[in-house]
Amino acid sequence: AGPFGSGNPAPVFAFPSHRIAYASVVGSGHVRVTLKSGDQSSLAGIAFGAAESPLGKALLQSDRRPIHVAGTLSRNVWQGRESVQIRIRDAATT
Repeated sequence: AGPFGSGNPAPVFAFPSHRIAYASVVGSGHVRVTLKSGDQSSLAGIAFGAAESPLGKALLQSDRRPIHVAGTLSRNVWQGRESVQIRIRDAATT
């Protein structure tokens, strides 16, 4: 599934029927979330610059209802820790 770059975009993955366990605005209007699946596994996510957009509002106001999320997966390094996160491009409530 790589390499990615000019003429070869990163694949977009869909995560159906997840719940948002945590959502907040961070930085300059980004929305950070923690998604939970039915088996309680979790995935960190971020929607860059989305806080005031319909996408950001949907993420922030999900009220733990099931939501479908689509985006690209990326490596996140923060304070010396490495993890996988989804860069959220779109979402829809069920």
